[in-house]
Amino acid sequence: MSDPAPAAAKPVETLVVDTNLFIKGLPVSHISSTFVTVPDVVHELRSRAAKDRFAELQLTHGIELLQPDAESIQAVRNFAKKTGDFASLALADMKVVALAFMLEKRAN
Repeated sequence: MSDPAPAAAKPVETLVVDTNLFIKGLPVSHISSTFVTVPDVVHELRSRAAKDRFAELQLTHGIELLQPDAESIQAVRNFAKKTGDFASLALADMKVVALAFMLEKRAN
């Protein structure tokens, strides 16, 4: 009897997700099997459909809720000011980007 075929590798090890994923119902299970976000994203979910999509991804894959560290938030804030994006970014958006930055720093 042969061993089962290994699961196909996903292109992204850990995917940091934002509110739009749940609002728009974008498919992501082909991209990664590990998902993280900030608690602010959960608080931004208003519609039943978006909340249901979050619950489905949580049930099927799990979504880890993490807070970025202060250093990462400050780095994103400083960069957004340099690029002129600071005024248009909500705090939740900055935290999502800071979380991705923090996890990338840890990994590499």
